[in-house]
Amino acid sequence: MWLTNGVHIVDRLTWLMASQAVSVSAAIGTRAHYQAGDDSATALVRYKNGQAGVAVVVGYADGADNHESQVICANGTLRFSEHGEKFVRIGRGGEWEEIPFDDPPADMYNEWRTFAEAIEKDIEPPTHGEYARHIMEILFAAEESAISGREVQLSTGLAWSSQRTGSPVTIEQGWI
Repeated sequence: MWLTNGVHIVDRLTWLMASQAVSVSAAIGTRAHYQAGDDSATALVRYKNGQAGVAVVVGYADGADNHESQVICANGTLRFSEHGEKFVRIGRGGEWEEIPFDDPPADMYNEWRTFAEAIEKDIEPPTHGEYARHIMEILFAAEESAISGREVQLSTGLAWSSQRTGSPVTIEQGWI
């Protein structure tokens, strides 16, 4: 689960944090199935901007999909899901408010659109290879943490940059 589904969860978390990860502490194991691979993982990821986020991935024997993400802030909470039940909700004052959003015609629509735009305009794509390698570094550090029982510092944590060349990038990314 961690390397197959966790990559998407860590990508979304890192995108929401808008920062580079610097360390990871994780518990990964087989809890619900008798199998050789892991079926559950929880990782605390610390970011360069001082924030921390939690990524949880669970493979269940008989459950229901939950693709929800939550961002808890001082003045409210954001909950959203882009698969299955699609929604965007803001919680304030003890109430949840439904927020209208553009639902793309297909999964990955906006990602492919902005990638094509980068090719067409000869600009850096919004998600480049360095970012993908950083996400994988987080995943591997989480595995190392689960094995060692300690927090793992990322080797690229404080040095990684999202825009090396200074070339323009599109600001139209993601589905919300």
